[in-house]
Amino acid sequence: MVARLRLNKGVSLTELLLATILLSVIFLACISLYLSAMNFLKAQKDRWSRIDSFLAMEHLARRIVLGNDILVNPAQKWVKVRWDYQSDYNLPNRTPESYADDQWLKYGIVGNTLRWRVDATPDANVTGSDAEVQEGLFVDATASFFLLNNPPGPAGPPTVDVRLRTRIQQTPDVYMTQHTGLIVRGRSVDP
Repeated sequence: MVARLRLNKGVSLTELLLATILLSVIFLACISLYLSAMNFLKAQKDRWSRIDSFLAMEHLARRIVLGNDILVNPAQKWVKVRWDYQSDYNLPNRTPESYADDQWLKYGIVGNTLRWRVDATPDANVTGSDAEVQEGLFVDATASFFLLNNPPGPAGPPTVDVRLRTRIQQTPDVYMTQHTGLIVRGRSVDP
């Protein structure tokens, strides 16, 4: 007895329709998974942008309140803080009468970035080549400011008002605004 194997040379319409439906379901599942992952990634980037903004404000607040002298220029959007500390910024120099051994911490809004620098002189301003506080932080320069409020007499302690309006990275039309009034513990000087 000889066994015969008969090959079907064609695919029936039912088999073709079933294969098409299966491939479509697999394709739609892949597209759905891709879109879900992209939305998750966008949400994570937006969260990181918010964290960057909070970190920048925390950086400003912690260092401004340690200053001995504060120079603020609201028009040019910079603040300069004199530190009477040693070079490691941990131990005070205890020479408040002398500026020679002090460091100046300078913040400025340059373009749409928040930049800073530390040097020994109060004269130089922050420029676009200075390091940014946070990478990728987009600051709305028209709505952000530094302002010194130095009320006379017993009206209250001097404060430095800092307002940062930053854009959420992935959504250009969404901004978050942080505002704080930092009480100045040392002398404050307005240029």
